[in-house]
Order: sequence, then C-alpha cells, then structure tokens
Amino acid sequence: MTNVGLPWKKTVSVPLGASPIVNVTLGKKGGTASCTLTVRGKHVQRATATGAFGRTTCSSELPTPEASAALGGAQ
Repeated sequence: MTNVGLPWKKTVSVPLGASPIVNVTLGKKGGTASCTLTVRGKHVQRATATGAFGRTTCSSELPTPEASAALGGAQ
C-alpha cells in the first residue's frame, strides 16, 4: 500500500513456511512510523522509521507445515 492515512493497521494470514515481511517507508515530510510483527499471538519484532524517507523492515521465519504437524498441528 502507498500513501495511507495514520493510524493504519493491517492483519494478514501467512501460510506456514512463508516469510512475512513488512516494509515501511516514510515520504519527504518524514515523521515516525513503526511496524510490529506478531506470529501466533507472540510478539516477534518491532522496528521504527524516522525522518524524511526513513525506512524500516519487520520480518520473521514461520515454521514449515511439516514442523508444525510434528508439534501438534497447524494453528
């Protein structure tokens, strides 16, 4: 998404084995924006971008379907 108003929040489902990645890039007016990544209700990462054209990324690895099944099934 581009040029969204704040505050902005989006929740998505990512398939097991995929790698969720959130990129935040501020415009020329700058400011402060953060990304937060939560996997299965557990906080994984938070990062903050500041200033003109500030950028940040939140990312994580998810278990493979096979590893999830070994642990008792996908959630």
